[in-house]
Amino acid sequence: DRQPTSMGKKMKSQLKVVSGALMLALAGHAMAATDWLTPTVAQKTNPGTITVGTATATPTAWAGGDGETLVQQLGTSSTATTHFADYTGGGLGINNSLDGEAYGAQPDHAIDNFGRQEMVLLTFDKAVNLTALTMGYVSGDADFTVMAFNVNGVTGAPTLGTGTNKTWNSLGVSGSGWTLIGDYQNSTTGTKTFANSYYSSYWLIGAYNPLVGIMAGFASDNTADYFKLSSVSGNVCTATSGNCGSKVPEPSSLALLGLGIMGVLRMRKARKV
Repeated sequence: DRQPTSMGKKMKSQLKVVSGALMLALAGHAMAATDWLTPTVAQKTNPGTITVGTATATPTAWAGGDGETLVQQLGTSSTATTHFADYTGGGLGINNSLDGEAYGAQPDHAIDNFGRQEMVLLTFDKAVNLTALTMGYVSGDADFTVMAFNVNGVTGAPTLGTGTNKTWNSLGVSGSGWTLIGDYQNSTTGTKTFANSYYSSYWLIGAYNPLVGIMAGFASDNTADYFKLSSVSGNVCTATSGNCGSKVPEPSSLALLGLGIMGVLRMRKARKV
């Protein structure tokens, strides 16, 4: 057997260094799964903050029609007509004041788009990549829309009902800070995935909402959508510095590392010929 030359030893050392750098880059964007669960009985009339793994989410309910100023839906008692609550189980629903929905009236106690569009804003204290939700209740159809705010880690928080976030229509305009993750079809209860690479502290989930824009290729219908949100799941950004703009390091960084590894491997191959 041939003994490794000093040049061969040097190339092996270089390969270890490059490989180690790649591992460190990937570690900087390590992910941890988390779930946002149905609130406890004590939280039903006004959910408040909910701790989910290493991230804490505050849910708020919003409703509005075409061109209308968005109105936050607050509920503090079981008799309130303006209500955001878990009624008779199945997850969180909305009884919005704009349509005069009565508390507990089926299917109005769900998140729906009959009359005005209703959506839930989830505000996390960390950047989160949501990839799935679970519907604990569905009535009829249950198409839904998902959006995220400042997906590239830009500082600032959305202020719904004012400025560039005043209406659902304005959320779909360039410069509002919102990204349409997608429109999805699901006519049954259970878990629905919406894979994406975006991280954000602010997510909007609601009944199918064409006012914020329509995802290319989405086959919409004229059936009203009703569902209750029982949970969401995904990954929490655990990077020690910077932000999680995607699930992996920046493409340019990976490209440079990849070229470095290829160069070392070619040098080794050339030495063996």
